Amino acid sequence: MKHEIDTGLIVTLLRGRGHRVGHVIPTPDNAGWFEFEVDGNLLTLNQVHRLLEAEDQHEVSPNRSPDRPDTPVTKP
Repeated sequence: MKHEIDTGLIVTLLRGRGHRVGHVIPTPDNAGWFEFEVDGNLLTLNQVHRLLEAEDQHEVSPNRSPDRPDTPVTKP
């Protein structure tokens, strides 16, 4: 059973924190529900969750990777 994910709310939160959000891509049932295009990078729902939590705690700035807060996000 899929959980209801409010992707609109997530996009609003990300944009409100200065991120550029492109597409929200539904993925197959076994792949984590959604991927979000954030600042030119594809992030899973878990990565977006960690990014938002880290920003709430002021651990990383919007231009840092949610997986490695000490590493700047590279843009293609």
